[in-house]
Amino acid sequence: MILAPFCWGAPSAPVQEAPCIIPRPASLEFKAGQPGFALKNGGVKLPAGHPLSVQAERLFRENGVKTAMVEQGADIAFAEDKSLGREGYRLTVTPDSISIDSGAANGGLHALQSLMQSIVKDGGDAPALAALEIRDRPRFSWRGIMMDSCRHMMPVRDIKKVLDLMSRYKFNILHWHLTDDQGWRLPVAKYPRLTETGGTRAQSPVIGNRSKPDGKPYSGHYTAEEIRDVVQYAKDRGITVIPEVELPGHASAAIAAYPELGNSDIPDYAPKVQETWGVHPYTFAPTEKTFRFLEDVIDEVCRLFPDSPYIHIGGDEAP
Repeated sequence: MILAPFCWGAPSAPVQEAPCIIPRPASLEFKAGQPGFALKNGGVKLPAGHPLSVQAERLFRENGVKTAMVEQGADIAFAEDKSLGREGYRLTVTPDSISIDSGAANGGLHALQSLMQSIVKDGGDAPALAALEIRDRPRFSWRGIMMDSCRHMMPVRDIKKVLDLMSRYKFNILHWHLTDDQGWRLPVAKYPRLTETGGTRAQSPVIGNRSKPDGKPYSGHYTAEEIRDVVQYAKDRGITVIPEVELPGHASAAIAAYPELGNSDIPDYAPKVQETWGVHPYTFAPTEKTFRFLEDVIDEVCRLFPDSPYIHIGGDEAP
C-alpha cells in the first residue's frame, strides 16, 4: 500500500467545460455545472491487484495525475458485464467515485482512455474529471492502421509512440508491412541472408521526387526480441499486430538474397533489392524449394506473432 499526504476523492468546483472524447461515444451524458472528481493536490486510489489498475496507473501517470494502490476504499470500481461485449464499456464519474463496467479487458482499456479525455478544468481552474455517464462500444470491429517498414523503417521507440496514440483513440489493429521489394525486415534464423542481403538497398528515391535517387544506402531489420517487444507492448494496449509477408509478388528482396527462389525464366533475370517504388517483375517461383522456404517463413511468423489471427500475404501486383 502507498500512503500519501493529500486528500483523496474530494468534489471539484462546478465544471462547465464539456469533455472532448474521440471517437465520440455511442452515448454520453455530461452533467454541466455540477462538481466533478477533483484531481488538484490529490489523485486517484486504485484497487490493488486488479489487472486494469496497472493500466490505470500508467495512464494517470502519463497525464500527470497521482495514484495509489489500496486494498480498501478505492476511488475506481471495476466490474465485469459480459453483455457489453469484448470492447464495450460503461463509465460513470461522480464527485466522489468512478465506476467502470466492461465485458473484457479491452473494453476496460477503452473506458480508461475515455476517462483520461474527460480531464477538464473546473470553475476554479483546477484539473478534474467531469461528472458524466458514458455507454459505448465500437461501431467497427476492425480499426487499424498500416505501417510500412520496408521502405521507411521506424525504430521500436517510435513504433511504441504510434501504439500509444492508437490506444488513445481506440484503434485495435496494427498491420505491420515487413517484407517487400525494397527491403526484408523480418528475422528468420534459418535464412540469415534475408536480412543480411535483403535488408539493404543501394539507394532510395528523394522524398517528393520518385524518379530522383538520393545515392544513400538504406539498411536495417528488426530482431526477434524487438518484434516480441512490440507485440507485447501492443497487446498491453488492446492492440493486435497483424504481420504481412508479401507473396508471390513484391519479393525482390527475398529473391536477391536467395536467387534460386525466383522466377528466373523472365528476361534479363538479375534480382536485387529494389531502389525505386512501383511494380517489379520478380515473383516467387512455384517450386518445392520455394514452398518449403515459405513454410519455414510462416512458421517463424507464427512464433513471433502468436496472438495474430491472420498473416497478411499481400497477393497484389504479381506480374
